[in-house]
Amino acid sequence: MAGTPGARPERAPERDARERAEPERDAAQRDARERAEAGRTEAGRDAAQHTEPQHTEPERAEPGRNAAERAEAEAAPRHVVVTGAAGGIGRAVAEEFAADEGTVLTLVDIDRDGLAAAAEALDAGHITADLSSPEGPCEAVDRAWDSRGAVDVLVNAAGIYPSLDMIDVSCDASEDAAGEPGGDTNGGVPGGAGSRAAGSARPGGVELWDRIFALNSRAPALATAALARRAVAASRTASVVNISSGAALRARPGGGPYASSKAALEMATRAAALELGPHGIRVNAVSPGFVPVASDCNPVAPEYAAAVSDNPLGRPGTPRDVARAVRWIAGEDAAWITGEILRVDGGSAAGAGRLPRLWPPAGHPAHAGAPPVGSTQADVRPVDVRPVDVRPVDVEPVDEAPAHAPHGRYAATPGEHRPGSGRQSPSEHQPEGSST
Repeated sequence: MAGTPGARPERAPERDARERAEPERDAAQRDARERAEAGRTEAGRDAAQHTEPQHTEPERAEPGRNAAERAEAEAAPRHVVVTGAAGGIGRAVAEEFAADEGTVLTLVDIDRDGLAAAAEALDAGHITADLSSPEGPCEAVDRAWDSRGAVDVLVNAAGIYPSLDMIDVSCDASEDAAGEPGGDTNGGVPGGAGSRAAGSARPGGVELWDRIFALNSRAPALATAALARRAVAASRTASVVNISSGAALRARPGGGPYASSKAALEMATRAAALELGPHGIRVNAVSPGFVPVASDCNPVAPEYAAAVSDNPLGRPGTPRDVARAVRWIAGEDAAWITGEILRVDGGSAAGAGRLPRLWPPAGHPAHAGAPPVGSTQADVRPVDVRPVDVRPVDVEPVDEAPAHAPHGRYAATPGEHRPGSGRQSPSEHQPEGSST
């Protein structure tokens, strides 16, 4: 038999069997791998179904509302309560809110006839109340809530602006204060009714002071607190807008008590915003400049109106100017604003445009350009600037105590001053950077 020496010839049947077995083995291996992979996948699904869910801290919502919540809130009817709504700025605020479809309006005032006329014109409910009394503001809010539903917006617009000199704030309630009432029912502006009907007797100095503060400061605080209690109990949000005045920052002759009451109102606004914010209750104020309104209750002389109407925008304000600002800051577009005093005054708070330039003197190149707001070039007159006589000051040398010397050695006896005796000892622990 021919063959390679040392090699074992392969038998034909063995070769044929091996060739037939290889495809079967490969197929079996593939099936095994697929079954193993399927088992791992199924086991993973079972494990996932039996795994305890992870408890994660919910994401904290950003202040304000998202677009969907805002759209829903804006579409829902709002119950708006406006005090001082018989006239002036209060009436304008009520008219502004009445333009919103679906708004439920409740008007509050002491003037029965004016209130009834406003309510009829605006298809609103109305409550006659003396807001200068301790119980008046709370009763008005509770009646509005109980009779017409939860209150969403409260606008405290009632106020009075009588003229009262500080010297006439007498301890004797029977003394009449000098001067005549002047005007504001709604925040620094003449007009409207607040706590006393037109034509009633003028109170004495101390009584008038108390009435000003009762209506302008205490009533908004009480009404806000009453609303907050109801809103918190019902787990509802709310918005409060107080009507302040530019007088809160700038006193005027005869307006000291009024200015003081509005300054107090602005601080009460901030304090309420701070405490009620965590409950979702926003509290802001709108501060008008001078806004003339027709009022028999609080008339204002034309000379006074002309004197206080100057502002960079060159015109007096209107009740609607203020009402639009109130409606905006009470609404969803201002959902992340609270504790703010919104000045609506034509720029009056920016500065005094009619004051002459004090430096440099007229004729200096710096004067080239426009004259002061509301003035003509002829109004700007040169200022007499005189040189200041500066004389040297005698400075006596100070006898410094040695650092190692006992403090008592340099102490002054009663009634006596020695050089260096006022020097402070390190043992007195004066805070760094402070001065004596």
